[in-house]
Amino acid sequence: MEESTSTLAAQSANIEATIAPPAAQQATPTEPDREQNRDLVMEEFGTIEGKPDASQIEQWKQQHEEVSLVGLSAEEMYIFRPIRRIEWKALRSAASDEENFKEAVVGKAVLWPKIGLGWFASSRAGTTDTLYELILLNSNFLSPDMAVALVRKL
Repeated sequence: MEESTSTLAAQSANIEATIAPPAAQQATPTEPDREQNRDLVMEEFGTIEGKPDASQIEQWKQQHEEVSLVGLSAEEMYIFRPIRRIEWKALRSAASDEENFKEAVVGKAVLWPKIGLGWFASSRAGTTDTLYELILLNSNFLSPDMAVALVRKL
């Protein structure tokens, strides 16, 4: 009986190993992974020519309370800020459609590099949507699951 139990446990472990997603496909990176990615982004940012200096970033922080850096690739780095409710409403009412709205939000919130009409035409297809989503997250547009995770009963 004990032998069949251990055989069953071994078979179960083999099945779990077979159906478990590879580490690269797991949904949530660990905190050390996030820190390492942050360090890599900051390291890459340090090598970019024409980037804003520390005093410019400090000025943006004072003006907008917080600014964020995202590295979509070694060549594509962006500094952006959250948008305020009043800006959101103004952009929403002025936009003729959803794509124009996304572009308006990205154009308003990205501080560096400067984004103009030519940028939207020449950027990679997903860049605008990705920046838009990051700006929304940093402006407290959270999914219900993310919001619930932040709630604590007192």
